[in-house]
Amino acid sequence: MTKVTKIKPLEIMTPEHPRWGEFIKRLEGPEGCNLRKDKKRGYIWNCRNDKSSTKKILKNMGDVDIKASLEYFDEQNACCDCEIMLNLDV
Repeated sequence: MTKVTKIKPLEIMTPEHPRWGEFIKRLEGPEGCNLRKDKKRGYIWNCRNDKSSTKKILKNMGDVDIKASLEYFDEQNACCDCEIMLNLDV
């Protein structure tokens, strides 16, 4: 008898994804944009003007279609990590 293994389909990371909150929290944190509050300047963050942190975080989350997710972010005019963090988090 042959054992059949079902392969879970990859999902696109969008605000509707069940792990969106985890993704945004990681993107806001030190492995992403490092969002923090400065007493003099308000909120500050780091951004390399690319999606390098987003790619790294998505790779580590597993079961996410990275290419399709990046295309989705482009379609939403979120061209870098901080735009994803600030403009797509609903």
